[in-house]
Amino acid sequence: MAHWTRSGSSKVGEYGVFDVHRHDIVRRDQGGDQTKRAVHTLDTVDWCNVVPITDQGQIVMVRLHRFGIDRPSLETPGGLVDEGEMPIETARRELREETGYAARELVPLGIVHANPALQATQLHMFLARGCHRAGDQALEDLEDCEVLLLDRDDLFRRLAGGEITHALVWTALLAWRLLEERTA
Repeated sequence: MAHWTRSGSSKVGEYGVFDVHRHDIVRRDQGGDQTKRAVHTLDTVDWCNVVPITDQGQIVMVRLHRFGIDRPSLETPGGLVDEGEMPIETARRELREETGYAARELVPLGIVHANPALQATQLHMFLARGCHRAGDQALEDLEDCEVLLLDRDDLFRRLAGGEITHALVWTALLAWRLLEERTA
């Protein structure tokens, strides 16, 4: 099978949380013929999601407005990994900022590519055990997070009922469930 290789790249746009890059790509077939194309990718920093569980077994969720769908979205806490920050520190920071909760323990759940067709961005997922209220939220300018505590049955009803639609949240929740099954 012939593979595409990049022969050149350039940034063609900067849009706040992401940049757009153009890549000139080349593929040589078995006969030596070349095919040339151009593709575009999005460049963003890595993200992290946290599945926070209290000692009482409640899942700490947030409802916040998402501009892409122009309506509220029910999600696990998470956000962008700051430059020089380890993803586990992002998880701790985002949990505290968005919910006012802190965790006794953070357990890595895995890393996935959010959309490898368009970007190299990785999603780092963590389980936060022993979550407890540690103070007030510390929201950023565009955030308006409502904190919800859900029991497992309510969480899974909301998933099945289509209330939770963010694919990366689904992925983190699935990773949590798989961890539970492996350690049961």
